[in-house]
Amino acid sequence: MKDLILIIDIGSTTTKALLLKKDSNGFHNHALVHTATTVEKPLEDVIIGINNAVNILEQNTGITLWQDKENSIPAENVSLYCTSSAGGGLQILVIGLTTFDSAASGKRCAFGAGAVILDTFAINDKRSAVQQMKAMARLHPDLILMTGGTDGGAIAPVVRLAELLQFANPRAKFSTAPIPLIFAGNIEAQPLIKGILKKRFQLHLVENVRPNMTKENHTPARNLIHELFMNYVMEQAPGYEQVLSRVADDIIPTPLAVLKAIELLHQEKSGDVMMVDIGGATTDVFSNMHSEFYRTVSANYGMSYSISNVFKDTGWEILSRELPPDCDADYVQDYIADKMLFPTCNPQASLHFLIEHILARAALLLARNQHLEMNFNSDRLGFLDKLVDHKNIESIVDKFYFKESNRKERFFLHDYHYAIGAGGVISHTQNPQQALMLIADGLQMQGLTLIFRDRDFTSPHLGKLSQIDATLAADLLIHECLQELGWHIRPQTSKWKAGTKVMRLTAQNIDLQVVAGRKYLLDQATDAELEYTIELARGFRLNDDAISLTLKTKLPLYIDTTFPDADNILTDFHELYELKDKIPALEEIFPLAMPHFLPQKGSFQRLVTLPYSGEIMVAEGDSVNPDMIIAENRSDPPKLYIITLFDRYNLGLNRENIKESLLVKEGEIIKMGQKIVDRKKLSLKEQMQGIAHTFDSPLRGIVENINFDAGTIILREVQDYSEKPVKVKISDRLGIKPAKMKGYLKVNEGDFVYSGDLIAAIRLDRANTAASSMLDKMNIDKSPGADSENTDSLKYNSIIAPATGTIENIDLIKGTLTIRYDRKPLSHYAGVWGVINSIKNALEIEINYEGWFLQGIIGFGAATPGTLVFCPQNVLPDNLSDNPVLLLTKPVDFAFLKEAENARVAGIIAPSIHYRDLKKYINDDIGVALTGNENIPFPLILMQGFGEYDLPPEMLTFFQSMNGASTFIDGHTQIRAGVTRPQIILQPQTEKI
Repeated sequence: MKDLILIIDIGSTTTKALLLKKDSNGFHNHALVHTATTVEKPLEDVIIGINNAVNILEQNTGITLWQDKENSIPAENVSLYCTSSAGGGLQILVIGLTTFDSAASGKRCAFGAGAVILDTFAINDKRSAVQQMKAMARLHPDLILMTGGTDGGAIAPVVRLAELLQFANPRAKFSTAPIPLIFAGNIEAQPLIKGILKKRFQLHLVENVRPNMTKENHTPARNLIHELFMNYVMEQAPGYEQVLSRVADDIIPTPLAVLKAIELLHQEKSGDVMMVDIGGATTDVFSNMHSEFYRTVSANYGMSYSISNVFKDTGWEILSRELPPDCDADYVQDYIADKMLFPTCNPQASLHFLIEHILARAALLLARNQHLEMNFNSDRLGFLDKLVDHKNIESIVDKFYFKESNRKERFFLHDYHYAIGAGGVISHTQNPQQALMLIADGLQMQGLTLIFRDRDFTSPHLGKLSQIDATLAADLLIHECLQELGWHIRPQTSKWKAGTKVMRLTAQNIDLQVVAGRKYLLDQATDAELEYTIELARGFRLNDDAISLTLKTKLPLYIDTTFPDADNILTDFHELYELKDKIPALEEIFPLAMPHFLPQKGSFQRLVTLPYSGEIMVAEGDSVNPDMIIAENRSDPPKLYIITLFDRYNLGLNRENIKESLLVKEGEIIKMGQKIVDRKKLSLKEQMQGIAHTFDSPLRGIVENINFDAGTIILREVQDYSEKPVKVKISDRLGIKPAKMKGYLKVNEGDFVYSGDLIAAIRLDRANTAASSMLDKMNIDKSPGADSENTDSLKYNSIIAPATGTIENIDLIKGTLTIRYDRKPLSHYAGVWGVINSIKNALEIEINYEGWFLQGIIGFGAATPGTLVFCPQNVLPDNLSDNPVLLLTKPVDFAFLKEAENARVAGIIAPSIHYRDLKKYINDDIGVALTGNENIPFPLILMQGFGEYDLPPEMLTFFQSMNGASTFIDGHTQIRAGVTRPQIILQPQTEKI
């Protein structure tokens, strides 16, 4: 091995370069440098970030690491290795049939492959089809994992999700190539999925991750995810190929490298490990149990980008319970919100550390719980288990089972002997005791656990090194990477009661009676090793049934006997934070008193994007004005219908004769009742069996796909809906009295139905003679429809909706049902004065305009045009113009927002707001900061942030000069995974086109 080893981890935001140098005692950590990862515009090349790190290493150490700086070629005595999660790591979109079954199986599979899950979609996730498509289109996954339906189970709902995905057409982050999509659902749905998705995605079909309700099969899909990530996704990071040509061994994903580091510790220390890495946007949890290794990512729990989501999911109560009683609630909440907006700013006072540590503990616990839920089943020990196994400890603690159906062995939280914490908030505590408490309180291990922290999160580097030299990697991991912080002691019992004696702990000069409801921190501040004797009270246990044990250590002991109803005892530890130091104003921490985005004047493009193909109402070269409707989505996404020809028993179609018998082709529009199959050559046997010569289409549509192997035709609905009411004679067609009609209807007044949906049915043996002679020619296999299996034309006379629309009236006197299409179109406005530059695929319209463009720091609410009204001192003018967009010079509060609402303003641009006022107005916390869809009457854009800040003087002068300008504002904001800021477009009269 060469004398210098350079290991670089290309993270999503930070590139960390570790230099190992060999001396007479072997290799040791010589230097570590952090630089920004360069994957975003304008520096779209990871090699730039690597070069920056190497340049600093060379300056700090005086060692030449590149022999060719221009081409980033390592020196002769340097071995270069690399791990990567550039671009946010492996980001996956999971699509499943139901949230708690196939979608959960898909999530476990993705987590096990080291993925960050951007979102999970399911039939029952409570979002409308349009909301699901908008979310799919807004995300930019590296890969899509689609599951759904056990083998031989549901097909129709899976197909519905596939068609929504097809219409949404999400795009990759760094490439224009089709996104890889793995279908690991119902094997019988594969031909249909192939027909729908193969044109839009790089489609891969594998075995079902959930072949039946009691079994999971992750291996085929997980192996393919790894292969695609290594050979496709990682290569999409800009500059990756150049790095790949320089390294001495394969580049591996950062999470995989961490798992290898945990495996090293497990082997060296002979105990099971749980590790957590809390970052700015995500929290990763790694663990090994019984020699199996697991990883999950809580994608929206972090300490900068995602800190507001941690606050949302924990609430103010946890902060108010643990902060000093005189703490200013506005200051705390504004600090949290501003930390989300300015993620690189660091805490400046002890109060800031305490705020972040409280939320970090909450994030760790949320992530730990998700890790256990995704990988293991939990239960209390049952009566029969007690008869078999008499261990007292098992009667008082939760047990866990591996979720794989072939592994029924149980384990407990106290089986984890070691816990490791990593991440900036843990590495940069004010003292080691804070880190000890943070990790222990966050992970809430039970029993006796040794707590470490990864000083600088070099676990990925050493995990990679383990592939080259496992002995060296293990030595560096234990002696130079991990820092032993202390022992966490958490006794276990079946019943907690404040003040109850828990245990007695004795050592030299120590005799401590530990009672329930308290926390104790024993730190002797000495290098001398002490021998502690622990004697447990009746009913309490640690890692086994022993009632006494000894512990030799020079590390601190952190004893936790609290329980949910225990009194607030954290004040005992406030001295760790020196809370009497000066608390700086927020503008001393965050850049709130300066303009963040300066106005730009010139020619710009505004892109109007439809959620799915719609009607474009303009042409290239047309002039437009802000109030002009330029496109509409006049209906929901078109339905897909599946005709399964091989299942038609009286057609006799098969793979051999379908091509010669089929009369339609892909792309053709066919009418209801049109002949689509003609069996011209029937054998004598087929004629005697009554095989039909022809088959007519049961509905009108465009032939989307023909699969000759599966015998299926996929029709896409033609959406030329008529608003004229359509009456259906239900009682006449079913042969029943009108008054009894409701008992045979499958719909109610107000229901929305699609052409081809089942609306009524009666068993033939219950119908009259005339009705019995009617065979339903409208019966088809369609998507979706839970009642479709009940429309077998041999047993039922069924009525299919002849039109799409709302069930407007059910007349029990005339025996009729009325359908009328009454959906309001989704209109898209130009928003600006300009000229149509281009139109793409009935999905995107680009408008050229002249004017001023600038961005806010965060916004809320939908886009709107209007006229800018300058409001000095936040005073509403007596006579407002039409569609006024108010420009406020002072902070806005809840009272003014309600006043503006009553004045019917079109929008507000303000310098700042207190977080509590914003939450009260939008009736929600910010969460993951993906805004723009709030249910508020007008958009609100903040220029500075949260707190009480006026508009900076230079911005004040600019906006004053724009008074009366045509204005377009869009509150949509996305703080992470590709930052999007709220937009403001201003066009004075002289700049309108």
